[in-house]
Amino acid sequence: MTYNIQTLNCSQRNSNGLLKSNLEELMHFLRLTNPDLVIVSETHWNPKINPSFQNYKLFRKDRLSGHKGGGVAILVHNSIHCVPFLPPSSHLIETVGVTIQTEEIGRIDVISAYCPNGDAARAD
Repeated sequence: MTYNIQTLNCSQRNSNGLLKSNLEELMHFLRLTNPDLVIVSETHWNPKINPSFQNYKLFRKDRLSGHKGGGVAILVHNSIHCVPFLPPSSHLIETVGVTIQTEEIGRIDVISAYCPNGDAARAD
């Protein structure tokens, strides 16, 4: 299944924590704008937090190191076929990825990446 890239509507946000009011704000944004993709950094989620988004598939990577904060996610509208993939990551960069097959240009890899404090080296 392929998707027409000319109509792909994307949003990116640094959420500084998708808990309570920020999570409600994101859900309101989704209902109002109905984007195809939402790329999120700083979810501040852990495995005990399991949000669900009506009409969206959720791909996420939580920070499990014990340090608060971090975490990345990608929301993909249910009308878009995608598959997850594991982008390169390191102990300095948090990443999650999906692949979408488009009609015009073929495969598009979408990555949500977060580098806390800008500490990544060029190789990362």
